[in-house]
Amino acid sequence: MHPWTDRLARFAIADDEHHTLLGQIAFWLEESGGRALAGFWVLPSQRQHGVATTALKLLCSWAFGLPGLERMGLLINLDNSASQRVATKCGFTREGILRGYEEARGARQDLISYSILRTDISRTHR
Repeated sequence: MHPWTDRLARFAIADDEHHTLLGQIAFWLEESGGRALAGFWVLPSQRQHGVATTALKLLCSWAFGLPGLERMGLLINLDNSASQRVATKCGFTREGILRGYEEARGARQDLISYSILRTDISRTHR
């Protein structure tokens, strides 16, 4: 099965040896401008084992192989320090806080914007 649905690609993060799901990573390609957003989650039992970092580095390597992609972003909840560490380990640059960016659980949530550029990949994904 092809991972694409319109401009969205979703991939399971899995342990092939044990045939278990560890999480999911997704990629949303914008229609124009060479930009995309990514997002990921990992099961609580699988956190702090480098699963998200490995998956995000693989996604970046794959995505920047697509023609025309120049920038990928992540939007991370202000309170999610683990995902912020993953972004930094993968070479993403923290750009700033998007105040009241989305609604969750009946309240507006602040998100931190991170990005990585095609030109950053050669330095961080060897």
